[in-house]
Amino acid sequence: MNLSWVDEDVNIDDIDTLIFDIDGVLIDTRFSYSDSIRIALDIYLKDIYGFSGPDKFFPYEQVELFKLTGGFNNEWNILKAVAIFFIAKSIKYNTKDLEKLMSKPPDLVLVLERLREMGGGFERFLRLLEDEGLPVDKVSYDEELIEKIGMESYAGKYTKILYGFEPKYFKDDGVIEKEKPLMREDLIDVVKRYKIGVLTGRLKEEVDIIKPKIKLFDLISDEYILTNSEIPDKPDPRGLEILKERLDFKMAVFIGDTMDDYRVTENYNKRAGRKEVLSCMVLSRGTESDAGIRFETYKKIGASFVFPSVNEFLEYLRDKNG
Repeated sequence: MNLSWVDEDVNIDDIDTLIFDIDGVLIDTRFSYSDSIRIALDIYLKDIYGFSGPDKFFPYEQVELFKLTGGFNNEWNILKAVAIFFIAKSIKYNTKDLEKLMSKPPDLVLVLERLREMGGGFERFLRLLEDEGLPVDKVSYDEELIEKIGMESYAGKYTKILYGFEPKYFKDDGVIEKEKPLMREDLIDVVKRYKIGVLTGRLKEEVDIIKPKIKLFDLISDEYILTNSEIPDKPDPRGLEILKERLDFKMAVFIGDTMDDYRVTENYNKRAGRKEVLSCMVLSRGTESDAGIRFETYKKIGASFVFPSVNEFLEYLRDKNG
C-alpha cells in the first residue's frame, strides 16, 4: 500500500522553512513514552490501588489511539485518563480484576472514536465516560503521584535531572534509554537548504538529553528550539507564532505525527488569516497494522503531505529540488 500523499495544490518552491516535532519524527518513541504509560498504570493501579491483572495489561495500540484523537499531547494526561477509566469501571462493576474490566462496557476503542469526532481532549473524554454511565464523579485518585510514577518509568536514572525528585516506585533503567533516532544522517544536506526550527511538547531538559543522538541539532540555534518549558501545549499555535517572529519564514512545513500536530498548523493559519504553515504528517508512530487508518485520516482532514516517515518526506524534497 502506498502511504505517501501530496496535496496537488502545494507548490514546494514556496517552502523556505522546515519545523520539526521530535517524538515520532526525529526520535522513535514507540517504546518509550507509550511504555512508560503502560508501566505506570501497572504500578499505580496494581501496587497502589489494589487491582489485579497481567503485566502491561493496557494495549500499546490503545495508547496510540489517544494520540490520534487529539488533545493528548501531554502523555501524562493519557495516563490519568486511563486510570480514571478503570477506577470508574471498578466502582460500577465492583471488581478490581483488570481482565474482567477490559471486557466490560463501555469499549474504550469506541469511546475514543467518538472522542476523535468531537475534537479530542481530556475534559471531553471524562464527559463521554459519564455519558456511558461510568461514575466519574466518584473516582478518587492521586493526580500528582500517578504523574510522578509516569515520569520515573520514563526517565529512570534521569528522574532527578529532568523532574527534580528522586525515583521511589521505579528504579530500573527508564524507557528513555530505548529511544533511537529516526532521521537518516545522509539527508542532512536536504535540510540545510531551509531555515530550521523545532517545536516539541518535551521539556527543555528532556530535549537536552536526547540532543546528542540527533545530528540535526548541530544545525539549529537554541532560539529556534521551542519546548514545553516555555510554550503552551499543542495545538495552541503560540509556538509557531514565536518561530514565525524568529525565523521570519514565508512558508513553513511543520512535520509532526499526531492530531495535535495537524491542528496546531490549522490554528496558526486561522489566526494568521492566511496559510503560512503546511502540515506534513508522518506515520512513524503506532503499528504497521494501523498505518493505513492514520494515512487515510490525515489525508481526509486536509494535511498537505503524508509520508511513512520524515525520511520519505526529505527524499521527496530532494528529488523535487534536483
